[in-house]
Amino acid sequence: MDDRGQVAFDFLLGMGLFLVAFIFTMQFVPGLFISDSTDETGIAFTAYRTATVLSEDPGWWDDSTKKGTDWEDHLSSSTRIGLAVDTIPKTRLTDTINLLSMDKSLKFMQLDEDTVVTKLGLYDNINGKHIRYGYNISINQDGNPILLNDTLFVRGEVNTDSVDVFKIERLALMETGTFVEYDAHSIYSNGTADTTEISINGSQKGKMVIDISNFTTTSPNSSFENISMDGTLLNVSTDYVVYLKNSSNGFENYSSPIMSNNTLRLEIYPMVFGNSGLVEIEFDNVTFVAGPAVEYTASKEPFYELAQMMVKVWK
Repeated sequence: MDDRGQVAFDFLLGMGLFLVAFIFTMQFVPGLFISDSTDETGIAFTAYRTATVLSEDPGWWDDSTKKGTDWEDHLSSSTRIGLAVDTIPKTRLTDTINLLSMDKSLKFMQLDEDTVVTKLGLYDNINGKHIRYGYNISINQDGNPILLNDTLFVRGEVNTDSVDVFKIERLALMETGTFVEYDAHSIYSNGTADTTEISINGSQKGKMVIDISNFTTTSPNSSFENISMDGTLLNVSTDYVVYLKNSSNGFENYSSPIMSNNTLRLEIYPMVFGNSGLVEIEFDNVTFVAGPAVEYTASKEPFYELAQMMVKVWK
């Protein structure tokens, strides 16, 4: 019998596989923990973190006695800034990501530069000094910054072509105003059968979106005519836009006629509100029953539009 020590083939194979896996892990794992340095990896991490915080976090404030997610109303005590709608008030969570609050977004545009850089971590710490990154944060529609209550949502610098830029893009639903849907049988004329009135009580932020459906039409040529605000005629395209949806298609740019199964959408821009209290909508060959003006504010809900958040960071 040969009593020399032998190494089993299965043992050698197992050790070989273990060493391969170990070497791979040692090379791969460090990449999971991205450092906040001024190299490209640090820039990528900062851009990703900024986009994630802004779109998924409602923010937080804490003054040692009270706390909550409505940091936009407690700037001096804010510990984190985020734009997500705080659907679970008084907690650190939101149950719907990428749903952005107009109030938080408008307040974000008013923050001073030091606050934005510090709260979002748009800097590197080198030898105890904060070295700011270049950055640009915007929320866009059709390639241009979205307009919120007369404010274009864009912050930061315009980077040059001579620097390396890391960019993160995220789709989001941006709150741009308020919305009410009316059945044409539940809104009333002001004495003229084809003109209906809607009253506004209190201030209005963002655009006002009104959907009207289930029309009573009296002609194949029934049509929308115009909108007046407290007796002043508004200008289409500059003061408001009009869309129409039939039973088979989505909303499209308005063109007559209006059929009984259509839905008319009016989007009135915020710059025309002022202290206005009464919206008059005139039609032709559309009949409304006489009655008092319905009240918009009590029934309004947030109105959201698809937008794109873009975060750029560079050294």
